[in-house]
Parts: sequence; structure tokens; C-alpha cells
Amino acid sequence: MAMVMDRPEEVAAMRKPRLFFQILFCIQTFAMATSAFAVEYDAEIRAAAGVSDNITRAAQNEIDETITSAGFDFSITKQSNNLDLDIHSQFDYVDYADDTFDSELIGGLNGSATITLVDERLRWVFEDKFGQTLFDPFQPARPDNREDVNTFTTGPTLSLMAASRTPITLDLRYTKVNFEERPNDSDRLSGTLIVGREVRRDSTLSLNFSGTRVEFDDSDLFAPLEQYDVYARYETTGSRSTLGFDLGYNEVEFAGVDGDGLLARVDYTRQTSANGSFSAGGGSQYSEQGDIFDFDRSISQDLTNTSDITNS
Repeated sequence: MAMVMDRPEEVAAMRKPRLFFQILFCIQTFAMATSAFAVEYDAEIRAAAGVSDNITRAAQNEIDETITSAGFDFSITKQSNNLDLDIHSQFDYVDYADDTFDSELIGGLNGSATITLVDERLRWVFEDKFGQTLFDPFQPARPDNREDVNTFTTGPTLSLMAASRTPITLDLRYTKVNFEERPNDSDRLSGTLIVGREVRRDSTLSLNFSGTRVEFDDSDLFAPLEQYDVYARYETTGSRSTLGFDLGYNEVEFAGVDGDGLLARVDYTRQTSANGSFSAGGGSQYSEQGDIFDFDRSISQDLTNTSDITNS
């Protein structure tokens, strides 16, 4: 799905300089690691105040506004033989003193939990991602141009070792996507079969087969979408870095229209320190809005940012 817009006056308004002053106070409330249980907690609270001479980012009829906000960050991680838990959230309550906009809560949450049911064989995955997206990509991210979106995913991962150097993995997933305003709510079922081969101690070559069916809640507005991918992946891992290449074919069927094309991706991750890493990647494939939002939340460093998935 694509949306194409041509509004030069709005684009010019976005580029118009504005005056903005902000004072920010942060308090690190606690950061604790409990080695006995491999649990780490971290939390921060903050408060801010600012003024703008053009809060609506309009080309004319600028409006002054005073903004105050209070927010918190919270994260928890746990690693054990049976549970891997990683939750990170950032939220801010924003008040507009001159009532240009209603007060609002903005922010996001990334959460995942993996439960090991059978050692090295069967795991069950839970993931949730929450945040905001734009209605109109040609307008700035302000209260009347964003809505909440949530994706929840769950399903099993079955790992088999057909031979000593040939792993086989089957992923089955169910995903529920909810939009606050737009009629894009959907249910997604997907499955991926991975047949790999360890070509060297630090390198793996695999064949990947995946299929996805998306059914939208508003079936009168959106027909079901089906997508199929077949590709080879080569991945090599060093002491601090991982490099992967995907190359294959993908096909999408939507509203009686078929599309197919090249699937090509590359990704690189390097561990820069004990607590930090650098990642980069790119590629080409078919995606739908819920999938794009899920990917955007996964790579976002600031969960209070508003995503733009409308024109993707």
C-alpha cells in the first residue's frame, strides 16, 4: 500500500525555522544488576520545560506555546537457562500550557520474552512493540498528526539437528496489529523453515522458505495479503562482528494483483563495547505497514520518536 502526496506549502512549513528553548532535568533513580539471578534493572525520570514561537509548524499564523513534560525510562533484562527477558520503555506526558493541543502521552515500548520448553530444541517467543506513527508524512509530528500502534507476536521455534553440521529451524508466528485510528488492524500468520549448513566454524549457509498471510479486520476495505519468500543466506561471525547476505525471490498477492521480484539484503553488526553495538543494513523486499512498524521499532534508539510508515 502506498500513499503519494504533493503539498509544497506543508513541506515548506516543516523547513521553516522555529524558536525553541528547553530545560531538561534528569534523575537516575536506580541501576541495579543482580548477578545471582542475571537480572538487570535501569530506570530514569525526567522533567522538561520549553517554549516555541511556532508550535504548529505552520507557514503562516504562527502560534506561541509553552510546553512542559514529565517522563520516565525503564528497562529490565534477565537471562537464565529457561528465560530470556528484555523490556525497554520510554514515555513522556506532555502538557501545552496555552491549550494549542490537548495534553498527551507519547513514547514506546519494546518487549520480548523467550521461554525454553525443551533445551536446545523448543522455545516459545513473545514480543510486543508499541509506539506512534504519522497520519501525514508531509506534516510534522504533532498531536493531531499521530496515532498509537501496537504489534503483539507469539509462537514457537523448533530447532533440529539433522546432521552434526546441518541445523534445521522452524518458526511459527501469530501477530496482532492494532492502529488507534486508521482501519489497518490485522492478524498475521507466518512460518519460516531454515535449513542450514556450517561451511566453516564461523560461517553458515542456509536455505530459507517463508510464507505470510495477513487478514485485515476491515475485510470490505482491504483484501487479504499473502507473501512468499525463498532465499539463500550466508552469515559469518567473528569475535566482535557478524555479517550476513540474503539473496532470493519474493512474491506478494493482494486484491487480485500479483507482484514478484528480487529479495536482496545485507546486514552488519559490530560489538563496540560491553554495552554497545553498531548495526547497519539495507535491501529490497515487499512489506506491509504492520511489518514496517515492527521493523522501525526494532531499530529505533529513541522510542519517543514518531514513525513514518504511511508512504512506505
